[in-house]
Amino acid sequence: MVNQNPQPVVFSTDFELNAGETSAMIELIHEMGAPEQMKLYTIYVQIWPGYYDIGASETYPIRRRTWTDIDPLYIPVKNNPVRLRDEDSSNPIYTTLPVCCNPRPWDDLELTVFVENNKIPTKPIDISFINAKDDKSLILTTPVFVLWSSRVYIRLQNNNSATAAFDTFSKVKVTLVGDVVNEQELERYDAIRNRRQ
Repeated sequence: MVNQNPQPVVFSTDFELNAGETSAMIELIHEMGAPEQMKLYTIYVQIWPGYYDIGASETYPIRRRTWTDIDPLYIPVKNNPVRLRDEDSSNPIYTTLPVCCNPRPWDDLELTVFVENNKIPTKPIDISFINAKDDKSLILTTPVFVLWSSRVYIRLQNNNSATAAFDTFSKVKVTLVGDVVNEQELERYDAIRNRRQ
């Protein structure tokens, strides 16, 4: 019996880009062989909300936070055990709980998908289609066909015009969804089915 069922395929990559940064071309290894062929039909994007703590780095050893166009809002907390008692000071520092910030502007991020050197589609995808949500699936009107010998890459660009700082990062997860089919098996299946009719 010929297996005519397509095999689902999912590629997923995380990005952490500061304002003004562009990622490298990330290759998505598909491990297909002749005569397999892949169809990509959905791009799923998840963006972390504004002022989300994504951890320290060498450049920002204390913390890194995701971008928001809203200033952090702090709630006064007296007698905080991790702070000195300074509520009587003229310049107290016991306000330590940030309550911030979602929504954030999404239209500063552009995703580009490449099959070999060809952009699919021909222009970068503006991730502003997410709007107020943190995630969304973009269903391609026409599936992207990838031959077994072709290479697939993605690149993310952060066009945020803010001055890069500890709180101007964007953390994004991009997932491409599709399936892999064996064209020879499909042709044999069609031939068998036609003989039986």
